[in-house]
Amino acid sequence: MDIKEYADETKIVPLETLEWMVGEKIIHNPLTSDDFLSLHCFEQIWGEEEMILPQIEGLPAKDRQELFNEFEGLEERYNEYQRLCNDK
Repeated sequence: MDIKEYADETKIVPLETLEWMVGEKIIHNPLTSDDFLSLHCFEQIWGEEEMILPQIEGLPAKDRQELFNEFEGLEERYNEYQRLCNDK
């Protein structure tokens, strides 16, 4: 199966992300059996707050603010994540 078919079928991971993964040699196109296993694991965490918020933390402040401006409510969720981390 190629990555376009996979993206159409799963509707979880966007084609652009799969193309990036192929370019970085993380997966192949067409997909191998190992790629399917990797993508299954990846789909389990895709979009999870516990994965996204720590990644936002590593962005430069300007990029982080641009992201917050683009996605309503993200800044509040990120600030709550920061408070929880500081309370530990």
